[in-house]
Amino acid sequence: MNFVAIDFETANTSRNSACSIGLVRCADGKVTEEFHTLIRPPVMRFRPDFIDIHGITPNHVRAFGTFDAYWEKIRDFIGDSTLVAHNAPFDRSILMGCLAHFNLPPIENPWECSCRKARHYFPKVLNIKLPNYRLNTVADFFNIEFQHHDALEDARTCALVMAQMWH
Repeated sequence: MNFVAIDFETANTSRNSACSIGLVRCADGKVTEEFHTLIRPPVMRFRPDFIDIHGITPNHVRAFGTFDAYWEKIRDFIGDSTLVAHNAPFDRSILMGCLAHFNLPPIENPWECSCRKARHYFPKVLNIKLPNYRLNTVADFFNIEFQHHDALEDARTCALVMAQMWH
């Protein structure tokens, strides 16, 4: 049950438009370390509907580096851990899109999806059907309060949810 939960917020639909990343290390079901930073996307085109969701504007990220400036720290934080995300295909595509954009080597870490696990866990293990398996719905079930669409809060909540489902 050791993994790193990851969450991205993006400026637009481009897979290299990460504007925030949250990473949370979980060991033996407990959060042990966190990392968060804003990121300046390579193209400063922020969709208004995305800003409405996460609240990050071009002014927030202007003084921050692009993804490649943080990659070494991110890579060291992740190490060879399994990566966990709620809707992992999205976060994996953002990570791979950023790596490709900056000509950084892809990573080979295994991925787990807490959303996919929840779709199995609730009906099969708990014999409960939730109205949906979004992060906020699953977190509500486990009485986890958080600020949704904040990369660090989402990563932390994902880690806590996954730890609950691995018990």
